[in-house]
Amino acid sequence: MTESPVSDDAPAFLTTGQFAQRASLSQATVKRLCDSGRLAHVVLSCRGDRRIPSSELDRLLAEAAAKRLHS
Repeated sequence: MTESPVSDDAPAFLTTGQFAQRASLSQATVKRLCDSGRLAHVVLSCRGDRRIPSSELDRLLAEAAAKRLHS
């Protein structure tokens, strides 16, 4: 069994920057995934600050791994 990139003491929500770093994506890509509905997220302010549940990182990485296996 592989280890989750989200540890037990990880925050429940990640900023777009934190998510991008952990998923090896650009922050712009993370924002596009949020805007398209592919990543669950909450918007905290009128500035559009987003927070993404850390569980979304596991889900996204699992989807990517499954696609690599079936390619």
